[in-house]
Amino acid sequence: MFRLIQFLITYSYTIYFLILASISINLIFKSSNYHNVGLFTSYQEFSGSILSSVSKVKGYISLTKENKELLKENQKLRDMLTTSKRKTSQNVLLLKDTVYKQQYYYREAKVVDYSLNRDVNYIIIDKGRNQGIQKEMAVISAKGVVGIVKDVSNNFATIISMLNKDKLSFFGVLPSSGYSGRVNWNTGNIKTLNLFEVPKNSPVNIGDSVVTGRASSVFPEGIHIGSVLEINEVEGEPFYSIILNSAVNFSRLNNVYVIGNIFKDEQNQLKEEFIYNFK
Repeated sequence: MFRLIQFLITYSYTIYFLILASISINLIFKSSNYHNVGLFTSYQEFSGSILSSVSKVKGYISLTKENKELLKENQKLRDMLTTSKRKTSQNVLLLKDTVYKQQYYYREAKVVDYSLNRDVNYIIIDKGRNQGIQKEMAVISAKGVVGIVKDVSNNFATIISMLNKDKLSFFGVLPSSGYSGRVNWNTGNIKTLNLFEVPKNSPVNIGDSVVTGRASSVFPEGIHIGSVLEINEVEGEPFYSIILNSAVNFSRLNNVYVIGNIFKDEQNQLKEEFIYNFK
């Protein structure tokens, strides 16, 4: 009790000032519409700013959730595409509809790490053996070809990126002409790829698309690889040396799809047997 009395005596002038100031402010706002409006406006601005910040946070959380849902929906839609299936029977005489059987299946994943400044660049995703990811599965984005799965742990996987000198190459097809060539990366530019072995007598134009073909046991047919940027003739060679604009921006890669081919082992086994028997 003594301490309370001592406190009141010590700070009595300050307490009187605060009481009088409160009474004065209250009288001003009761008697003046102008000040009332000012106070209300200030309150609105402050509360509006807080609500706006809260709304942005909620919007970001909601957007992240929506993106995940869209990725899952896209995965299901890709599984349903005709290019993900193969014909299993066709009765021409009876004119029955073609029967399709699932050949490719898709698994969505998120990029958690990657490199761009190496001769052999890598990508790490947040899905692994526990989520059905296996070695040598194809990897694409919504834009086009990304690479091939190299190693797998329980919950992560590393991908051989398209940006690898002499470590990853496969055939790409020019749909406009039907000609094909081998795609790899020797430009040193993360935005471009190389296309070799396209015959000089083939019609090739700047801007032509290059996609995956039927010869691959890893990628479904028709996945975008890039578009023709430069067409160079090599003296003494029967083929063009072509530069492609990569379909994928590897510096902004966030979400990918990992693709499994149900018939890959069967297809590869027959190919290996043929090569072995005709050595």
